Amino acid sequence: MPEPVASPGPDESRPRPRVLLADDHPEILRHVVRLLTPACTIVGAVGDGREAIAAVASLAPDVLLLDITMPGMSGFDVARRIHGEYPSVAVVFLSMHQDEDLIRVAYSLGAADYVTKSRLATDLLPAVLAAHQSPERQPPELKRRAG
Repeated sequence: MPEPVASPGPDESRPRPRVLLADDHPEILRHVVRLLTPACTIVGAVGDGREAIAAVASLAPDVLLLDITMPGMSGFDVARRIHGEYPSVAVVFLSMHQDEDLIRVAYSLGAADYVTKSRLATDLLPAVLAAHQSPERQPPELKRRAG
């Protein structure tokens, strides 16, 4: 698990979001850390759903970046638990799945956003920052997110 990382962000007048990463692909985790570090504090990274729930409890992130398909417990099941037990934690789904039905399920579970892995470089940081500023569920933009 990466150590918490803090570096000067683009706007230091706002608090930096504390982000927990949950994905079972180490290369994706490394890429996400590189993308988010300029503006976020990475509080931890886990590789399965059960670890994600435990890490939310112990690390108190502002944003949980959550893969859908993980061992132990699916991202959807994790989101249900997090939404019920830790409603102040914004969930941003990160997935290779571009299926509109899955995206709708994610939003129905209270997701703040949904970013496909093919659009990490352009969509991830804005999604995390927006989720931190307003963790309420945002309307899905299916064409932009899944395109």
